[in-house]
Amino acid sequence: MKEKIKHIIRNNTVFRALLGPMHRKILKIQRNKIFKSTALEALNKLHNVLEGQDIEYWLEFGTLLGAVREKGFIAHDLDIDIGLFMTADNEKVSELLSQSGFVKYRTISIDDGKYGLEETYTYKGLSIDFFYFTRRDDKMFCHVFSNEYGKSWDKTIEDRGGLIVYEHTFPYDGFEESMFLGKKVLIPKNVHKHLVAQYGETYMVKDKKWNPYDMAPNKEILEDKIGVVKSYATS
Repeated sequence: MKEKIKHIIRNNTVFRALLGPMHRKILKIQRNKIFKSTALEALNKLHNVLEGQDIEYWLEFGTLLGAVREKGFIAHDLDIDIGLFMTADNEKVSELLSQSGFVKYRTISIDDGKYGLEETYTYKGLSIDFFYFTRRDDKMFCHVFSNEYGKSWDKTIEDRGGLIVYEHTFPYDGFEESMFLGKKVLIPKNVHKHLVAQYGETYMVKDKKWNPYDMAPNKEILEDKIGVVKSYATS
């Protein structure tokens, strides 16, 4: 019966219009509740796993912004964002995380992972996004992915063969240790320039409506690339 109801909702535009925004709001509230109760535990465990194997990672995107602006996690955040270089052995990372209670949920790759990669893991219901960066001289870049405007992820993938690719470029000057909630973690050494590149000069001002697809100064849509999604069983 539940599956029949879900099928009706998915295939009825009126139901979707009425219930879609409400359902998304409920999911956000649930995800934020999980985030608040689990984020620190997940980050500590992740840190111990990767640092123990000398795998370089750093705080990125919303997690980095929270570390600088809030001296902690952003209150309305939903997941943890981590940066690694493409030179990292992602298969080894995957094996280590799987052995430590993290579950691989999804990968989004560009050119079979040779040009770009994003991996998502879950830990006790919390999402952790791993953004793989490429360094070129004094810059580095990674990718985020989106559906077409007015279309779902599934419809975008059906029509295009994958998701829209946004390339985000940052100045590079290495990394340095910083204290974050009682743990020494890596952040970009030029953290101010890094955050300005992504969020603009006003990054210290809270803006719940900010999103990387419309508002990031350092974004570029790669028309000749697609993000290929692979989902994994979570049970």
